[in-house]
Amino acid sequence: MIKIGILDDSQDAINELESYIDKFFSEKEIPFSIDKFTQGFNLLDNIKSKYQIIFLDIDMPGINGLDVARKIREVDSSVLIVFVTNMAGCAINGYEVAAIDFLVKPIKEQQLYFCLSRCLDKIENINYKKITIKTGDKYIVIRDDKIIYVEVRLHSLIYHTVDGDYETYGTLKELESLLDEKKFARCNNCYLVNLNFVESINGDLCNLKNAKLPISRNKKKAFVEKFMKNI
Repeated sequence: MIKIGILDDSQDAINELESYIDKFFSEKEIPFSIDKFTQGFNLLDNIKSKYQIIFLDIDMPGINGLDVARKIREVDSSVLIVFVTNMAGCAINGYEVAAIDFLVKPIKEQQLYFCLSRCLDKIENINYKKITIKTGDKYIVIRDDKIIYVEVRLHSLIYHTVDGDYETYGTLKELESLLDEKKFARCNNCYLVNLNFVESINGDLCNLKNAKLPISRNKKKAFVEKFMKNI
């Protein structure tokens, strides 16, 4: 899931940007979440949420967007910073905090889409692993960010992904050692779940977009803790 932060003191500007972002990621069927802030200090209080992209308005009351970016860089060198402002003359300051882009208001939809495509290229180069599996007489490469959950049946693993289902031989224990333990967790002995696709936990059920998986009693505490840390 792509986590995005937006900082702007104009609610109308936030709503417009959010609608464009929603359209972009929905068309690409990429899961995402957006946190919206109208004050810089509120964003900084939440910076440990580990956003991949942050959109910052520069002309802000209290602490301006450039100062917010400086403070972000003190704790996070990898988040992609995009300045969105009507202050075109401030673009040169973006290099100080390694901003990936600078968009001038009013935002044009195609300019934002180009910016988001650049952001995705950078994120995809650093944020996923590849798993190679043999299914039938074919070898398939699966990115871990496209795995929704993996199910074990007897001696087979079934990968449920955004691109379809794939079956191969293997064990969940072997697969767990290859995947990021912060992103994946077992809800019971039969399912290994990508926490980025978990929509909610309701009692003893893990709710995904197209599946409801049971959570076993002995796995529930650890699973819920990992889920909460991943939010």
